[in-house]
Amino acid sequence: MAVAMATYIGLLPLPLSVEVLKIRQRIARQHEVLMSLVDKLRRETSYRGIERLVQLVIQASSDLGLMAIAALGLRKPASYRDIATVFEEAGLLGRDDYQMP
Repeated sequence: MAVAMATYIGLLPLPLSVEVLKIRQRIARQHEVLMSLVDKLRRETSYRGIERLVQLVIQASSDLGLMAIAALGLRKPASYRDIATVFEEAGLLGRDDYQMP
């Protein structure tokens, strides 16, 4: 999802105002943080390390989603759980992309 959102945002034909550039930079930095955490998670072997990294990946993903929602001017989610629903309403995610079986 994070890669797809970063790609989508990068393709938006927005005017390149200073504010838009700052938003894009913040989203790009958050995406880098998320990818770094995922890379560390792949190499971690201790239970506590994995547990903490999973927590950080979830938080970084939520933060990235909220940043993208704000940048795209989508409705504010009612809860963290609602982030994926907002993306679905905007046509950016399908229900199968985020629903657990």
